[in-house]
Amino acid sequence: MTRNQKIAAFKEANPCITLAEIGQHYGISRERVRQIIKKETGKGYRRITKPRPLCLNCGQPCNDLGYKYCSKECARETHRVTLECYTCGKLFTRRQSHVMRTATSPAYINKRFYCSKKCFGVQFGLEYGWGTRHTPVDKC
Repeated sequence: MTRNQKIAAFKEANPCITLAEIGQHYGISRERVRQIIKKETGKGYRRITKPRPLCLNCGQPCNDLGYKYCSKECARETHRVTLECYTCGKLFTRRQSHVMRTATSPAYINKRFYCSKKCFGVQFGLEYGWGTRHTPVDKC
């Protein structure tokens, strides 16, 4: 049994012992012990990697450790709210921050949401008597 095989077997028998301690025992450096073990066993010492965080929206692994979402699309979907147009009843989406800012504002009393400026104008005209020339819109 060669010295390299003895070093590899010593590490296999004592997995808790450090490479530096093996190096002191055999009179070689820690780095050389690492190289010998890698050569003899075919396995190197890899750093333990953290598991990737999962996307808060879809549950897929994120691309980077610092991100909460796997893509920009998932981040956009998470922060969007589906609303119904007050005039035509069409479903549309808005950013959650815009809806919360608008809905909690003391100046915004009626808390109505519109899918377009056209629907807002139709409803505004009907409420303030300008609806004689305008007819309600079926589709936007």
